[in-house]
Amino acid sequence: MNISLSILNSKSDLLEWDNFVDQSRQGSIFVKSWWLNCVCDGNFNIYIIRDNEGIVCGFPIPTFNKLGFSYSVMPLFSQTLGPVFRDFSHANEYHKISIENKVLGE
Repeated sequence: MNISLSILNSKSDLLEWDNFVDQSRQGSIFVKSWWLNCVCDGNFNIYIIRDNEGIVCGFPIPTFNKLGFSYSVMPLFSQTLGPVFRDFSHANEYHKISIENKVLGE
């Protein structure tokens, strides 16, 4: 599997990300770009892993600054925030877990 890492932020074209979230089993309102823009005031990055077929996994990271320090915490009014994977329901459990481990290792 040939994979690459890229970073999206509030200034990126996030339509592909929002479509990916809609199709993912882990997708929720709390990882949609418009929600992150609201609760993080546009201060977030989405780290995505791509392969030949498109996005495999994405992980939104909100960033906040205070007293010259940059830090990341769960945004207000957000229930969950974590990795969002492509739907691997067609694969057997071993294959699914090995792909997820490889992607999260990147």
